[in-house]
Amino acid sequence: MIIVSGGSEASASARSAVLDYLDRRQERGLSQTLDTETFVREFTRPLLRPFHWVASRSARKIREGDFNAGARPLLVLAQLQGFLLLLLIVLFLTALVTIIESLPYK
Repeated sequence: MIIVSGGSEASASARSAVLDYLDRRQERGLSQTLDTETFVREFTRPLLRPFHWVASRSARKIREGDFNAGARPLLVLAQLQGFLLLLLIVLFLTALVTIIESLPYK
């Protein structure tokens, strides 16, 4: 629930920031369209050679207009990380109870 709330909040904030940015560009008489080729080129330029292959799939999706392509795997990984953390806490508490129960009573 927290992840969904955070994603919704970030989406609303990003939408507001983009609309403000576009309004400022319109006031200055600048283009309001996004040059996806420039975006992809600047996105992939600082990457080391082995990571170009990893980023090429996201870059292809960005060229097709899917700007959330990179966020989806991160959301899946964040949920997996949360689940694994919960599992780790359960294992830790189980081990702690086992250790405490094995201590001799006086």
